[in-house]
Amino acid sequence: MANGMTSSMMLTALCDVLRDMFKDKRFTGQEGKKRIKVYEWEQPISTDNDEDVDTDDAAAPFIIVSLELGTINSPDETQIVNAIMTICCYDDGTERLGYKEVNNIKEDIVQRFCKTRYFGGWFTILMDEDHPIDWAMQKDPTAPYYYGAVSMWVTIPAMTQEQDEWIGGLV
Repeated sequence: MANGMTSSMMLTALCDVLRDMFKDKRFTGQEGKKRIKVYEWEQPISTDNDEDVDTDDAAAPFIIVSLELGTINSPDETQIVNAIMTICCYDDGTERLGYKEVNNIKEDIVQRFCKTRYFGGWFTILMDEDHPIDWAMQKDPTAPYYYGAVSMWVTIPAMTQEQDEWIGGLV
């Protein structure tokens, strides 16, 4: 059995950082400006009605934080995990400017982790030519919803191997 930090713990810590980053900011949503929601892995199953899609009860704006893949080369080495933050904003204006809020959120995330790569007490953002912070903006028209994403590589401390105790040569 191994002890240590897990990718699930990192995911929760990353969501906590994002919630804290955006707690005082408001973004365009249905029925006006509202706080961004941050979800681990995916949005909860909707229990609202179809007619709620354009009301303040709808989810947008939101960030979904998920994991794409990871690497562990040996039990004594740091685990490296690719975290993806999918951003969604809503703007039903005729100028279709929702992409600007997506871009601003993306920039806040990138700048925060370029400036402070350490978070959650245990986790570090890697930044080198093999592990860049990548981002993308959606090109396909989906107005009034606008999407973007940030991808980054995060280190998770190595697991600690438990040692069997030998008593008189027997386990």
